[in-house]
Amino acid sequence: MNYNFRKNKLEGDQTEKKFEDLCLYYNIEIKKSSLDEDKYKHIDYYVKIKQKCFTSVDVKSIKKVNGEYNDDLYYIELTNDYGYKGWIYSKDLDIIAFENKNEFNLYRRKDILDFIHNTDITKYKEVKRKLYFLDTFSKCILLPKKDIEHFKYYQLKKQYIKRNTM
Repeated sequence: MNYNFRKNKLEGDQTEKKFEDLCLYYNIEIKKSSLDEDKYKHIDYYVKIKQKCFTSVDVKSIKKVNGEYNDDLYYIELTNDYGYKGWIYSKDLDIIAFENKNEFNLYRRKDILDFIHNTDITKYKEVKRKLYFLDTFSKCILLPKKDIEHFKYYQLKKQYIKRNTM
């Protein structure tokens, strides 16, 4: 499957801004990562949630499945667009913030990784995406939210954001 990098980047940037706005609304300390941390370590922000020190977060925008925004499936990146290990393997990354229609659900990356390592992931749908300007593919699995719901670390409700939340 080919996909539009610029469009996905714009959607990702907008989702990150929504996450930042929510953190500020809920008085959660947040600071932006450096460009290198974002690019090489998959870290978008550092936040103080449930602890006294900052923890790293990668924000994931809600995805479309069969053309519709989907709250039931999360894309878990095993191989990135450049053919390297996906964000699930980033040792410097602590938390994944998945956008849903009404909230952001936050999970510890290591909990999801451990789950994947202890599960037969061949039962999940695999998605390969190709950037039009590269000869490599990213590889993701579509992981049902219900399979990892018990790992949820934190939740940020969107109802207080005044701008468009999708």
